[in-house]
Amino acid sequence: MERLWSDAEAAYRAEILAALDSQPSTRLLDVGCDDGAWTDIVRRKLVLEPEQVSGLELVAKRAEQARARGFDVRVGDLDESWPFEDRSFDLVHANQVIEHVVRLDHFAAEMARVLRPNGRAIVCTENLASWHNVAALVLGHQPFSLTNVSARGPIGNPLALHTDPPSAPESWQHVHVLSLEALRDLFVAHGFGIEGVWAAGYHPLRGRLASRLAGADPRHAHFVGVVAKRPQTLITAAAALYVLLPFDVIPDFIPIVGHFDDAIVVTLVLASVRQRWFDKLCRLLRRVRPKAQPQPT
Repeated sequence: MERLWSDAEAAYRAEILAALDSQPSTRLLDVGCDDGAWTDIVRRKLVLEPEQVSGLELVAKRAEQARARGFDVRVGDLDESWPFEDRSFDLVHANQVIEHVVRLDHFAAEMARVLRPNGRAIVCTENLASWHNVAALVLGHQPFSLTNVSARGPIGNPLALHTDPPSAPESWQHVHVLSLEALRDLFVAHGFGIEGVWAAGYHPLRGRLASRLAGADPRHAHFVGVVAKRPQTLITAAAALYVLLPFDVIPDFIPIVGHFDDAIVVTLVLASVRQRWFDKLCRLLRRVRPKAQPQPT
């Protein structure tokens, strides 16, 4: 089981990194950042300076360790108001955090609040509907390999593989265990657009076969994740109103010339939509492009 976990974990971390685009001006927030070790890997992939990275962590000792890496890390509970200003970040990252959250709607709403328009959220978790959890239910066991039914920790659970848990027992407990569909629906309900979903691990298989099956059947993979975008709804609505209303820079009642400004606004909106789809296509191609083979020496 440890080998299965390690194989699936390596695959899902690779999926997270593949979903990241290098943007030098990006402001990153990592919620549940722990000691900042994985945050630093994400930062390097994005080519960011430490001062462009913020974090939110429940355990004060872990937050102090992450702060030592140069990050602006606040101590706080994700079920309370996040200590950051509105529209502060371009990217919010949550790695195996959402399952510990009590207030799911609050979690998604706070993500939307702190993200700038067109900002992105990358959220991943273990999958309630993975085959090993389905099998556990059929056999009458508690589903989900790391579900803790007590705040005292993973009692009597042979699949609880964390050998170095955080110092706060309450941070061990998994409260909401989600399927891929539930994870996606949560963010759609809060006005996000879903740019992509991914999955990794396919118990009891490993390696390339597990990766291929997780790609073909993400609903039953071990790890699942979504890339969600906060839409620029206000700009789109404003553009629509501008086109519909007759009173604008060049009044619409002027023949031909009166529609030039409307045409420009529509062109800019369409170009923005086209660019977003082009960006999605580029990310997809980067993920499916075969890795370069090492040249023989």
